[in-house]
Amino acid sequence: MPWPAALAIAAMASVARASPADDPATDGAVFAGVTGADPANATANPATLLRLVPGWHVFAISTTAYDRVGIARGEVDPDSGAITPAGRVADATVGAGATAGVALVRPNSFFATAVSLRPPDETIDDPAVIDHTRGSRARGLDVATIAIGYRLASRVYLGLSITYTDRHAVLRYGRDTAIEAGHDPARGVGSDCGGAPCGIANPAARELWRIDVGTPQFSFDNVTYAAGVLLRLPGNVWLGLATARPWQLGRVSLTGDVEVTRAPRDGGATLVGQALLYQHLPEVIRFGGRGPIARGLELNGELRMRRLARAASMDVRVFGNQLAGTGLPEIQVRPTGVTDTVAVEVGVEQPDRGQRWRGGARLGFDTGAVLDERISARAPWGRQLTAALGAQLRVERWTLQLGYRFDWQLPITAGGGDYDPLAMITCADAAYDYDLPACASVRAGYATSTAAGDYTRQSHTLRVALGFVLP
Repeated sequence: MPWPAALAIAAMASVARASPADDPATDGAVFAGVTGADPANATANPATLLRLVPGWHVFAISTTAYDRVGIARGEVDPDSGAITPAGRVADATVGAGATAGVALVRPNSFFATAVSLRPPDETIDDPAVIDHTRGSRARGLDVATIAIGYRLASRVYLGLSITYTDRHAVLRYGRDTAIEAGHDPARGVGSDCGGAPCGIANPAARELWRIDVGTPQFSFDNVTYAAGVLLRLPGNVWLGLATARPWQLGRVSLTGDVEVTRAPRDGGATLVGQALLYQHLPEVIRFGGRGPIARGLELNGELRMRRLARAASMDVRVFGNQLAGTGLPEIQVRPTGVTDTVAVEVGVEQPDRGQRWRGGARLGFDTGAVLDERISARAPWGRQLTAALGAQLRVERWTLQLGYRFDWQLPITAGGGDYDPLAMITCADAAYDYDLPACASVRAGYATSTAAGDYTRQSHTLRVALGFVLP
């Protein structure tokens, strides 16, 4: 069979994702979505699996993504606060995700199980943006998904799936030790860094942090579920509503190790210890419909609401014998700045009537996961336009689907303004006075090197799906 080879190739690749909480196997993909009869919907709207023809369905889906980010950077003068051009960064991430599973579909019910390497986010790796990220990566392996569905009435379909995910994250970034000392003569922005004042973002005053954490053990914190309903209205019109959310709304805990390389002016020694990372998981709500139009085509539309604001920051905590008494912060907040967002898509497809060839296309708009003032190399997810094409070939019991999606981020000028190194300097000079607005920025994690600049991003996603049906 050809699909195991395709799955193996996809699983060996690194992972990438164009926007948080997106699932390239379903979101924006032709033939899928909240009302599409597609096995990938087991984690999006499982009720749609009841639209598949009865029988055993064996399926494998691979998604490969290429994300290119461009930043015309700015830098901040520590005295005047003026922002001046600081060069351009252009880099890309590339990788893949894969899903494989089996479903047994009956006229009134179904059961499905799947395993999936979900494509999470990966950041660019460039020393010019090191204070925000240096090739950080987070991924999730859905160890097992179990989905069931039942046709409650001739026009009402219900579905539920439960997924356990093994999570892993690597955070790499720099810490500017000069701005954290304010104007202190010995350690601050005016102190000596190789014969010149340190200023802001001086490599001689920068510590390098690498935090490697993962799921410590079985916990319901790592369980998510998707629940959905599908309604069949007169005229072969379908309406779908689904939600995917954490089993528990509390924070997820990841444990592991930390490695800190001291700044060159502090000797450059490497210290190791233990690390904890706390974060909240997003929620997704999907609503859509489809129905016939002229000349054997279906018009479909979808609205996706991603509740991301609850995942706007990560709480990093480190400890260990080598770290004690070194002055390293035991608690850091690493913000992503994400906020709740909405995506709207409209498309046209040929309905699946057993024909040899089938095609479709869709267009969409996403309000963006990050506000302009909080965009950064760590989270370069602004407003974007999307377009997708898809084709399906059927040969006896086999189906092959090819899909392509293009995301074009609308240009963002002088974004990243909330990242303010002067706030850290002001707060440090005031002995970290809790009541100062500058110290509020420190507590939120935004008092670091500026992310100001002009941002561009283009994403290309290729989807390949293979299926085999036994009656």
